[in-house]
Amino acid sequence: MTKQALQVTRVAIFRNKKVRKIIYQNEWWFSIIDAIEALTETDRARKYWSDLKKKLSDEGYIEVSEKIGQLKLEAPDGNLRFRDSKNDPKNLGRVCAVCGKEIGVKLFPDKSYSGGNYFGKFPFKSKTLEYWECDSCYQ
Repeated sequence: MTKQALQVTRVAIFRNKKVRKIIYQNEWWFSIIDAIEALTETDRARKYWSDLKKKLSDEGYIEVSEKIGQLKLEAPDGNLRFRDSKNDPKNLGRVCAVCGKEIGVKLFPDKSYSGGNYFGKFPFKSKTLEYWECDSCYQ
């Protein structure tokens, strides 16, 4: 059994949804599937993530897979299973609304930011989403 498998999976609450997280190499890593479910309110988060990875790969965005880790997280049945995970929660949900590419946005305490182009919030289903565009799509 690897050292990582001995780690305990924790749960964070994000937009009233459970998002599994684990400490790996002294950083918190979050389940991408759980985050997608919280952000999109879809009941098919695995399919959504699979389609998005394929679309981004087809469009040449290979850096998506380079920033994803496969870590063992506890499943609802109590077993540990490898799941796609991401270690930077600040970038969850900061993707270009046009092309789907991840945007490296740095948020500051005074609510200013650097990176990407922010256009405000809009209602979606029973919540409000932020609208961001990457520099390539903004031009």
